[in-house]
Amino acid sequence: MSTDAAAPRRRVAVAITGASGALYATRTLAALLERGVHIELIVSDYGRRLLRDELGERATVDKLLEFLGESYGPAVHSGTYTLHSNKDLGATIASGSHDCDGMVVVPCSMKTL
Repeated sequence: MSTDAAAPRRRVAVAITGASGALYATRTLAALLERGVHIELIVSDYGRRLLRDELGERATVDKLLEFLGESYGPAVHSGTYTLHSNKDLGATIASGSHDCDGMVVVPCSMKTL
């Protein structure tokens, strides 16, 4: 399979909730970044707490790329991400016309699902 250098980068929205399972969230982010995906990231207030509580102080949203690089290796730098405020209803990601290839909600409780 050949890759086209001019092919547009895939875009995936990732929402991190406060449901237990921060490791699932970080592994999902790392897997997407390793593949060169651009991530539109939204983290709830409880999602921010979840990252710290389950993975430690190094796993804060402010230091997320650094944490992912330390945990999963330098290949995570193949992708990029944009962090959106979970309180900004006017963010581009909130628009139905925003160009995105898919969305992952991780971790996701049955209640949220």
